[in-house]
Amino acid sequence: MRSTLFRAASALAVLTAIALAPCAATAESYDGALPPPVASMVDENGVDMLSGTWSRSGATMSIGSDTGGLSLSYLKTDGNMAGTLFGTINMTGANSTDIIVSLAGASEKFTALGGGQFAAANGQGSSLVNVGGIYTYTGSDGTIAKYAYDTRSIIPRQGNQGNLISIQRPSGELIKLTYKTATFCGGTYFGTCMFTVFEARPIAISSSLGYQLHFFYASNTISSSGAYAYPTSAKMFDAAVDYCDPAQDSCGTFANAWPTVSWSNNGYAYETATDSLGQTGSVASGVLTTLGGRTLTKKSTGDTSFTLSDGIGTWAYSYSESNGKRTMTSVDPLGRARTVVSDLAATMPLSDTDALGHTTVYTYDSLWRTTRVTLPEGNYTNYTYDARSNIIERREVAKPGSGLADIVTTAGYDASCGNIIVCNKPLWTKDAAGAQTDYTYDATHGGVLTITRPAGADGKRPQDRYAYAQFPTSAKNSAGELVQSGSIWRNTSVSSCITGDTCSTAQETKSSFAYSGPHAARSSSSQGSGDGVLLATSSNTYNSVGDLVAVDGPAAGSDDVTTYRYDAARRLVGAIGPDPDGAGVQKRSATAITYDGDGRALITAKGTVEGTSDADWAAMNVLQRALTVYDAAGRERVTAAEVNGVITALVQNSYDSAGQLICTAQRLNPAKFGSYPQFSDLPASACSLGVAGADGPDRVSYFVYDDNGQLLEEWNAFGTADQVRTEQYVLATSGLPTSVTDAKNNTTTYAYDGFDRPTYTYYPVATVGALAASASDYEQTTYDAAGRVSQQRSRDGQVTSFTYDNLGRVTFEDAPGSLPDTGYVYDNLGRTTSVSQSGQAITYSYDALGRQISETGPIGTVSYQYDIQGRRTRVTWPGDFYVTYEYEALGGLKAVRESGSTLLASYEYDAFGRRTKLIRGDGAVTQYTYDSALRLATMTHDLAGSGYDQTYGWTYGTSGQIKTSTASNAAYTFKNNGAQISRSYGANGLTR
Repeated sequence: MRSTLFRAASALAVLTAIALAPCAATAESYDGALPPPVASMVDENGVDMLSGTWSRSGATMSIGSDTGGLSLSYLKTDGNMAGTLFGTINMTGANSTDIIVSLAGASEKFTALGGGQFAAANGQGSSLVNVGGIYTYTGSDGTIAKYAYDTRSIIPRQGNQGNLISIQRPSGELIKLTYKTATFCGGTYFGTCMFTVFEARPIAISSSLGYQLHFFYASNTISSSGAYAYPTSAKMFDAAVDYCDPAQDSCGTFANAWPTVSWSNNGYAYETATDSLGQTGSVASGVLTTLGGRTLTKKSTGDTSFTLSDGIGTWAYSYSESNGKRTMTSVDPLGRARTVVSDLAATMPLSDTDALGHTTVYTYDSLWRTTRVTLPEGNYTNYTYDARSNIIERREVAKPGSGLADIVTTAGYDASCGNIIVCNKPLWTKDAAGAQTDYTYDATHGGVLTITRPAGADGKRPQDRYAYAQFPTSAKNSAGELVQSGSIWRNTSVSSCITGDTCSTAQETKSSFAYSGPHAARSSSSQGSGDGVLLATSSNTYNSVGDLVAVDGPAAGSDDVTTYRYDAARRLVGAIGPDPDGAGVQKRSATAITYDGDGRALITAKGTVEGTSDADWAAMNVLQRALTVYDAAGRERVTAAEVNGVITALVQNSYDSAGQLICTAQRLNPAKFGSYPQFSDLPASACSLGVAGADGPDRVSYFVYDDNGQLLEEWNAFGTADQVRTEQYVLATSGLPTSVTDAKNNTTTYAYDGFDRPTYTYYPVATVGALAASASDYEQTTYDAAGRVSQQRSRDGQVTSFTYDNLGRVTFEDAPGSLPDTGYVYDNLGRTTSVSQSGQAITYSYDALGRQISETGPIGTVSYQYDIQGRRTRVTWPGDFYVTYEYEALGGLKAVRESGSTLLASYEYDAFGRRTKLIRGDGAVTQYTYDSALRLATMTHDLAGSGYDQTYGWTYGTSGQIKTSTASNAAYTFKNNGAQISRSYGANGLTR
């Protein structure tokens, strides 16, 4: 008997999920909703403590700006696929009545009602229907996703009822997925086909914003092989620049080198992934090797247990199942255990116990919505939902016996849900003090239109108003012509009245945004007054993949342009600042960053360039570099500062096998640093002292932790005769410190209320080293029902009380005893407009850019003027006396003048922007010089004549501290007529 049965199900266990996600949302969104409960059960190694699966990700790529685009990543798990755009419909359950919809990396469950209708199993506010083999899922935010039954598949992803074919977002963006479908016999028995395998491989994903992702395969001949089903590469490109038919297997020649990811696979299992820079990582079964070279290896130790090792430490995982529950335990390299108990059917956590035995408990309703999260000390948060699972009440309950009232915040939603795009956005929210904020939304795209906050002391309700417009987007057609591919809603302005609830345009602040190009990317941003009289505008330029490459600031001309440079992985590798002084001696500042494969900065270089061209960039004059070396686990091993090619400072770190920092050493002997990147002359461990140099022994700090990784002790001067424990902590179950003891055994203690808010600070008793805090020397904080500080008791027993308005701003400060009370008045933007005491007031006014333009008090008004870049150009005092300030084109202060003409001071700078000279109006000159490490070395005061000239000089140790300080002129020495001076000071046992 012979069988060729194809095990499709087993192939699924080694699939790699390719995840594609849109970039930032395009329409303005304001989430005023109450925060939901968040409990991550995926640990630092990527192990899900609910399911026991291990996820690892590889190379990524993206295209588009911050106003929209596409992003590709992939995730490999132990038998599951996940993605943030690819989606599937699967029928499950004993009676095939359950439908699982996956989209955006999440899943929702529906129950079949018949006739193509389905009910949301968890009351999540979304819906699902099936008409003519097209499943239409509508999310609670109005997003519409469609799945086609004729794209059902077992490979390359399991969707037995269909795969995702489109996503329509309320913003107007439409994403389409194109597949090639095929069927073949999954296995024969004596020549008879036993079952049919459905295959739907993705060819392209297109966004109406004008972008496309195209997949390429080793074979385009329909078969059951991995060469046909699984892509070997994917390319993401700007469809307004290049054209490729999304239904075709191949593309023509591309005009640009677009972002690319390639994969190697072994049958149905991806082994490696290579990014646009040619960096390769491994996601082979049981192994993760990152692009930066870090390796994490899984080893099975039984049917329900396994280990993960990074070559430094090993984590052990195991689980057991009983009575419908799974108990999963992880033990780190130090033997510290974490245990998570979950419901098997719902795959939801029931409890999470840390290594110290502290347990957090989760409670649910019949729809498995979190209704309570109880912390280890008994305080908890309750959640109440409406029929669509929107949180309408969040109630914080204090620890048992604390006697504190609950802190309650609430929200209201549209009861009928006539428009799903907006009905799951809050109509109003109330804070713990009962103050209400109201919201309105656009019915078409769901963007917020108004946010009306609670009334201030003047009874007026501040309101933010948002405006939108629809912009066309474009892509090339098969003839190479640029045609409209869609439309997108963009936020065009946000405005607010400075005072009152209505105002003229001159009395409002307004931010405006312009968009242009085939992708409707943000081209400029303006801030100022609503009538446009005062306006500061910055414009943006993007490269072909959507990276922001230039920002032209509000000043006239191009001197204030900042430019940015990126590598093929779209990482920022450089920035060039504005020209500080136009045609002057100062150069543009520049920063260059070098990364490892995991995106960690290895070298950050700072210096100057002549201009912004490629040639200028290549000729960068590097002044200093920040150097970082990582260990095999990706942790910072050495950080160093290099100036003019010389290592001037170095810090070495050491970690335990669980990754905790146990020692950090500031090395003080440059002769024993060694060279970058090996630094081979350093001791093997940061806990060990190196050879002492002229600056004395290295400065080593040592740290001690509890089993939850919380700091308990810090030791300084470790390894020397002076080593001392500088801090020792005692922690509550919550992790908050209840006492801190210093190096002399002086102890400060802390107390908290039932919400873990600090209430008392008890300072040490006067006896040094008593290890005790005083019961009478303390500070006390009291809170109101909204959690705001209502009273503050100082150490001398004086109590200050605070009153707030509905916007949470302090309006009155009741000072203790005979001290004057203080009143505060604000405008709608939260800026202080008046401060008053004892019948006297100081008032403040501001311009539309938020700059203070006047301060009026009992003796008159001081006024301020600014240039468009926000630099203060004039100060006028009562009596019309004024001083003006002059600046270099975009750099430092150049001159200060009295009444606009008489020179008070002028300033000069070197090519690196450092001050070299200060010339005062009376002719006195101060000059500055710097050492090779860019530190101030001398400061010379040249006064009239020479008898009182003075030069100060400084030298520095390796630690950067001043080592010597000199003065050239003894005429300034304090002599007291030759008599010695002796002063006595009174102090208690703690030198206070």
